[in-house]
Amino acid sequence: MKHRSSTLLCLLALAGLKSVVANCDAGSSCGICLMLLPSSECPSNGDIGNCGSSMSIGDLCEGDGECGTTDANNCGDDYDVYRRVSETCIASSSPSDDGSYGNFYCINGGTVGGYTGSCTCTSCNEPYGGDHCEVPEPAKYFDFRGCNTGGVVVDSVTSSIYASPKPPLDGPTCSSEGATFDGNEDYYDMATFEAGGPTSFEAYIKYASFTDGGAIFEFGNGADSDNIRLSCVDDTALMRWNVVDGSTPRSLDAGGFETSTWTHVVVTTSGTTMKLYKNGNLMGIKSDGGEPNVLTRTNHNIGAAKSDAINSFFDGTIAYIKIWDVELTAHDVTDLYSRLVPVTPVPSPAPPTSSSGLSSGDKIGIIVGSVLCAVLVLVALLYRYRLFVKSKNRQAEPSVELQQARPVAPVYASSSPSGPIYADAVFIPNEAISVRTIGGNAI
Repeated sequence: MKHRSSTLLCLLALAGLKSVVANCDAGSSCGICLMLLPSSECPSNGDIGNCGSSMSIGDLCEGDGECGTTDANNCGDDYDVYRRVSETCIASSSPSDDGSYGNFYCINGGTVGGYTGSCTCTSCNEPYGGDHCEVPEPAKYFDFRGCNTGGVVVDSVTSSIYASPKPPLDGPTCSSEGATFDGNEDYYDMATFEAGGPTSFEAYIKYASFTDGGAIFEFGNGADSDNIRLSCVDDTALMRWNVVDGSTPRSLDAGGFETSTWTHVVVTTSGTTMKLYKNGNLMGIKSDGGEPNVLTRTNHNIGAAKSDAINSFFDGTIAYIKIWDVELTAHDVTDLYSRLVPVTPVPSPAPPTSSSGLSSGDKIGIIVGSVLCAVLVLVALLYRYRLFVKSKNRQAEPSVELQQARPVAPVYASSSPSGPIYADAVFIPNEAISVRTIGGNAI
């Protein structure tokens, strides 16, 4: 028993060891890691040297069974070509290196770790993240999907900045899609924080209608006073990215929103360059723009712009808003959009479909249900038939009707082959009953 336990522990240890070493195709018996070469990278002549421990990283070899190589024929003509790779991952400057051969792209201070086939990139410089430390992580993130109507929404990065619904008892309504604003007075009032300098905002929104200057968000100190705003222009679909440097407004108008359609919007500013992206595409650039001053503003609103004399409210749904303290690049924006998880509301019940439109699972369910129904009907019919047969048999059996009880003399049953049958006086109920005879003899 102890021997079996130790064997099991040994196997488990080996399994655990295998999970943290390189995912090599061969070479372990030679103390190296060999990976089969993709057919697209095969040399014109596969007749190259055999595999062995003297190979350098990156060298190719043709396997003939040595070092655990097999008949892969990956390069045709019975050539089994392998490349020696590093067991541990090595940093690479090529974005195409995904770690499959041990080379892994890792930037912005990231440290390469792991083993060939399962490389990682850790210790990214702030504020970068992602698989290769290539994407800046937001400094603030307000996610309204699944929020509670009437409740606050907390910045998921710092966990210390709150957005409170206004009016408190009749503000935006929440759902799995996000927070829905009525365009009249709904908005979120955020706790203030310092913002400015190179800045980027990401929003995923759906307009219901274009109210007059309906703002997705605005930070500011009043009319034309250090404002940062994303909105539509007047009551049109035109998009406006507005930065007020002190009291000098700088606006970029480009692209166009759509009603009843989810839109991914990213706006950036760095130095004098302002950019606006829609659904991953650059829609406009303003080269004489400006950065917002670095300061804490008095008004931080989502779904409204309240710095002007006329308040501008957003009519639609906001899924989330993210804020960066850096300028996102075009590559960053494309990556964010490619990783976007579209909002999918709970669908309404589908109308009944014809049998031709049924899935294979539906058809199997119908067939099984029909068979079970047929079996139940058959069982019921057999049961009724059995009762019917019993009833007919009873009716066919001999019986005699007995009258009201009275004293009787001995009765002689002449049909009895064994002689007379005698009976004492008995009491017979008033109702007539049927009594089965025994052996056909009358009683």
